Amino acid sequence: MAQLTDDELTGRYQERRRTVDHSRYDVRDARQIPTTERPLMADSFQAAAEALAPSNAERARKYTDAACALRTAPTPEGFVIWDRLNHMYVINVHCTDRTEAVAEAARLNRRHRTSYVPHMWG
Repeated sequence: MAQLTDDELTGRYQERRRTVDHSRYDVRDARQIPTTERPLMADSFQAAAEALAPSNAERARKYTDAACALRTAPTPEGFVIWDRLNHMYVINVHCTDRTEAVAEAARLNRRHRTSYVPHMWG
């Protein structure tokens, strides 16, 4: 494994910061989720569904459907949103079709552009 100098690490951080200024969120097919992460994401959706069940049955049903879609064998179904800045999937966002996922990613990107402070301690 190559060792990077402090300047190289800082350069990588600055490049990442620059590239996520306007397009932080991407749409990914749920099949791209590593197999080790799928059960964790499905459990997250299921927990959200159980928490919402008494007060918001419609949203709880959507989370239950997402948990089932991610547990589908052999590959999960649907689309998820990838956060390029934090290298992780956006928690509890699952879309059944690409159009819905693209619209959600666009909404998150608009919110990001209005609230993002491009400094570590800004």
